[in-house]
Amino acid sequence: MILRVVHLTGVGASPGVVTACAHRVQTLSSACETDLYGALIITAAITPQWLPILAGCAGVVTERGGVTSHAATLCRELQKPCVVAVEDALRLIPDGATVKIDGTAGSVDLLAE
Repeated sequence: MILRVVHLTGVGASPGVVTACAHRVQTLSSACETDLYGALIITAAITPQWLPILAGCAGVVTERGGVTSHAATLCRELQKPCVVAVEDALRLIPDGATVKIDGTAGSVDLLAE
């Protein structure tokens, strides 16, 4: 078995390390229609209305934001790992990919066999 890793970087916004199945989410309404329990949410940005969805997810990766963004603040409150400011995350991370994030270091690794 050969493990390939694609490494992306961003800003570590909420500490923790998690490996989970990625789910790309474009809008809050589409997030509400999808079972995201235990998933790693990949999205452009997050607003406070995402709080109920974030409660059940494994972690969050956003394309925009910083350490004071809504994604960062909500994830820290919920103790979920979060990496923000990952350029082109929605384009580069496919649905269903196994992804490992480190919310302290700001790293996002796509794992593939």
